[in-house]
Amino acid sequence: MRGDKRIYWQQSRVFANTPVDELDCVDAHLMKRTAIAIAKYFYGLAASVYLFSVGWIVSGRARGLISTIAAHFGFRTIDFSIPTVRLAEITDADCTIQLTELPENDGNITLLELSVIAALVRQNAPRTIFEIGTFDGRTTLNMAVNAAPEARLFTLDLPREQVDSTKLHVTTGDRVFIDKPQSGARFAGTDAARRITQLYGDSAEFDFSPYFGTIDLIFVDGSHAYEYVLNDTEIALKLLRDGHGVILWHDYTAWPGATRALNELSQRALTNPPPAVGHPVFENMKHISGTTLVYFKM
Repeated sequence: MRGDKRIYWQQSRVFANTPVDELDCVDAHLMKRTAIAIAKYFYGLAASVYLFSVGWIVSGRARGLISTIAAHFGFRTIDFSIPTVRLAEITDADCTIQLTELPENDGNITLLELSVIAALVRQNAPRTIFEIGTFDGRTTLNMAVNAAPEARLFTLDLPREQVDSTKLHVTTGDRVFIDKPQSGARFAGTDAARRITQLYGDSAEFDFSPYFGTIDLIFVDGSHAYEYVLNDTEIALKLLRDGHGVILWHDYTAWPGATRALNELSQRALTNPPPAVGHPVFENMKHISGTTLVYFKM
C-alpha cells in the first residue's frame, strides 16, 4: 500500500497471520534484493580499485568521489560554527506529525530529519511552501501532508538534461541525484499531489519573481555547491512573505560547499555576496541537533 505509515518496530509483527504463499513471495523478493546487493558490492569493489589507483589521477569526477567518501567517514577541513539547538526548543511539546513514504533511498533525508521538517511545518502552519530541490519528492510529500489542507507547495528541480548547462558549477556528487528518470515520483498520484506544483529549471536562472513576497516556509536542498547555496539563500530571502517566515537548509556538515556557505551566512561575512543578498541578521541561524538541517526564522 502506498504511503505505509507503520512504525519500523511494528513491521516485525506483520507476517504473523500471512498465508504461506505470500510468505514465499516475500522470501523470493528478499533473495532477489540480496543478490542485487551482492552484485553491487563486487561491482563497487572492482570500481574502487580503479578509483584509488588510476582514477583519482585522470578524472576530476573520481577525485570528487574520493572527497565525498572522506567526508562521509568524518574527514573535514571546515569548522562547524553554527550553534546547535534541540528540536524541543523550537517546537511545542504537543506537536504531532504524520509521516508517509518512510523507506529511505540514496539521496533522501534521514527519518529523523523528515520528522523534524514535518514538525516545523506543523508548528509554523505555512500557507505556502517553496522547496528548492525536489529529488524524488519524499520530503515534498511529507511537508504537504503536515501542512494545512488549504496550503500550497511549490517545488523546483533541475531536469537531468540541463545538468551540463547550468549557470553555476554543479558538484560531482550533485550530478548523481540530478540524473533520475522523474522528479517527484513519490508524491505523484497521491491525494496531496493536487496541492503540489512541480516546477523545473536551474535555480540560478529560474524566474522566481511570481513567488516573491508570497512564501511562508522555504526548504533549500538543491545543489550543494557553495555558489548555489548562496544563490538559493538570496532567492529564499526574496520569497519570504513581508520579510517574515522560516528558511531551512539541508546538508550542513555533510557537504563542504553547503557548510562553508552557511557558516559565512551565520557570521554575516559573505564572500563575494550577490548584490541583492544584503546583510540580514543571520546570527540566530541554528543547527538542529542530530541532523544536517539549519533553521532560521525571521
